[in-house]
Amino acid sequence: MIALNSEFLEYKSEFYRLRYEFFKLAPEPDGPCLAPELCSKSQYMCENCKLWAEWEVKDACYKRLMENPDNDTSLPVDSEENIIRLNHIEFNRAHTIQDIEAAIKHQCNLALQQARKINSGTLILRDPLRNAVGKYHSKDRFAYWRRCLKVYLLRMQGQGWEAIGCDIGKISSKKADKVLPKGTVTRDVRDDFAEAVRLITSAVYGSFPEDPAKE
Repeated sequence: MIALNSEFLEYKSEFYRLRYEFFKLAPEPDGPCLAPELCSKSQYMCENCKLWAEWEVKDACYKRLMENPDNDTSLPVDSEENIIRLNHIEFNRAHTIQDIEAAIKHQCNLALQQARKINSGTLILRDPLRNAVGKYHSKDRFAYWRRCLKVYLLRMQGQGWEAIGCDIGKISSKKADKVLPKGTVTRDVRDDFAEAVRLITSAVYGSFPEDPAKE
């Protein structure tokens, strides 16, 4: 669990930075305006212009949050107005500690169910910071995304899979003179590249880091 303090700000900063870094790697829309006269003189927008507008909005929003991660809400993160109070935790002090723990866990689960119902009808701004099951992404996950980002950049610079594997330190052997099979050398970085492509796509679709195809 991430505390509402400098650690949380650091977490948000890295999440928003990575999202923007992946987004910037996607090809920009390149279709010409399909109705120059209408698009320039009215509120009508052709499909290509809509794609450009959506792209520009995402680019501006992602960049703003990368540079100012606390701008994801108009209120300070620990503001009283941000607090939603659900079930009041109660337990019988005459019960065993095991019974008390079970009672607290049950009431916390009820509170989470209430929170999910609230979220189904309103926008909670920090949902993008959580994964599909409502938990914050781990720092290990961030490290993996950074790795995927590096693999993608190296590959786009023209490096081969084996060279990339050696560059990022994934290839290792207890025996210095041991020749690793090519598949062993390249498999992981190929998977990392594929994950980077998926993350780029998810950023473009506004679902980062979740797969837009599964929504």
